Amino acid sequence: MKKLLITLLAFVSFIIQVQAVTAEALWQKANQLYLKKDYAGALAVYDSLLTKGYKNPELFYNAGNAAYKCKDMGHAVLYLEKAHLLKPADEDIAFNLKLVNLHLVDKIDEVPQLFFIRWWQHYIAWFSPNTWILLCIALLFLFAAFLAIYYIGKQYNRNFIRAAVISLLLALLLGYTGIKSHAVLYQDDYGVVMPSNITIKAAPDPSAVDLFPLHEGLKVQLKEEVNGWRKIRISDGKEGWCTKDCVEAI
Repeated sequence: MKKLLITLLAFVSFIIQVQAVTAEALWQKANQLYLKKDYAGALAVYDSLLTKGYKNPELFYNAGNAAYKCKDMGHAVLYLEKAHLLKPADEDIAFNLKLVNLHLVDKIDEVPQLFFIRWWQHYIAWFSPNTWILLCIALLFLFAAFLAIYYIGKQYNRNFIRAAVISLLLALLLGYTGIKSHAVLYQDDYGVVMPSNITIKAAPDPSAVDLFPLHEGLKVQLKEEVNGWRKIRISDGKEGWCTKDCVEAI
């Protein structure tokens, strides 16, 4: 039984190594195609990696750039938005995302946000969810260390208690931030319009009144879903319905 288990583990390890080598080869191939200005070929290889389940900011960033070069604005915005979610502080991703948005058909004024909402959004975007949680764990260790010094080390100085309390409060704050950051990252609250143009309806019905047109690449907020239709909200506050396949979640 032990030999069988070892054999299975070795086989699984071998499969993982083969997959890693294959993924690295595809990654290098896509990058070479991009450098040769074969953007369509590069995008196809990047897409194959995404289809296999590989997801990291560099892959989404390169795929978004290749899609932009192919004038596929829907996937350009989609991939760059995904890259931005995974690496919110990256200036290159943010710059390229703004550049792509300048080439979109729809220019929609955003409803001004309250200052504390903007502040909170910028705050949770400073780090990835994993980084926030690691900082939380580090502060919990610091909290335990201060308590240990006070009680076990018998250093009865109130400053150690104060430091322990501050560490605990900061740990709770960072832990909550990590949870909210994870929620923002993985909930399907936003999507991108994929067809070149669509007509937003007043109700989830093909015969409903036409409200306004939208075009490829526009980022929208996703609301409820009814019978294959999706309610969306654009940045100026207007809402309406389109078929579910017209938008892809970020």
